[in-house]
Amino acid sequence: GGAQASKEFSSFATRLSAGTSDDGLLGPVKGVRSAPLMSLMDAAQRSQVPDVDADAYMASEVGQLRARDDPHKLTADEGGALTLYTMEGEFYPTLNRLLR
Repeated sequence: GGAQASKEFSSFATRLSAGTSDDGLLGPVKGVRSAPLMSLMDAAQRSQVPDVDADAYMASEVGQLRARDDPHKLTADEGGALTLYTMEGEFYPTLNRLLR
């Protein structure tokens, strides 16, 4: 239930903040599907990526526009998350560094 999902999200967040590992290997992230669904803005704020607010806001706005006619039925937050991850800026390299 909710307690398990919260525990798994906490584990994921701890893993993000742990930095790089000595062996360079990172196993699969577990518990993502059971983690609580949250808005793009909330997820960006919890990502521990510094100064992500402005980029997340812009990506959220783009996601809302694209979700209206998306043939894949992505939600505004899903479209915004893809936009945030692929836009030029610090989010992509910082998040990848945290995931390693």
